[in-house]
Amino acid sequence: MCLSCKVVSDSYEAFLDIPLDIKAASSVTAALADFVKPEQLDGDNCFKCSQCNKTVAASKRFTIHRAPKVLTVCLKRFEDFTGGKISKVVKYSNCLDLRPYMSRTDGEPLFYSLYAVLVHSGNSCHSGHYFCYTKVKSDFLPQKRKMCAEEDKLSRQ
Repeated sequence: MCLSCKVVSDSYEAFLDIPLDIKAASSVTAALADFVKPEQLDGDNCFKCSQCNKTVAASKRFTIHRAPKVLTVCLKRFEDFTGGKISKVVKYSNCLDLRPYMSRTDGEPLFYSLYAVLVHSGNSCHSGHYFCYTKVKSDFLPQKRKMCAEEDKLSRQ
């Protein structure tokens, strides 16, 4: 939004994931709040306003316009220039309401349930391994695998 004439300029961009800066955030919800917080554009970083037809100070804000079927959140754990890893704890819950981070914050909650976490094991972006924790419902397993899982459970008792 132009801070001079108050005209709003919207642009829409499709996304596969939401990259979250975690340097100042201790949780996914705090990082999402930072993601949608307005940023002031001024000085060398001014905005070219189509209404004023000049370079002016403005406010820029990211929001999610359309809720995805599957939400993928990426924690930016690597330093920009060094490739070093930010290995701080970032808290997250099993359920997330996306509504506060949408373009329209009014309306019913938009709940997402956590079902997977991808983890990088290593000290930098140049080395390490990835592994994934996923939730599995027994309904999704083929019948034969269900029987094997039940037999394995019985044999451990």
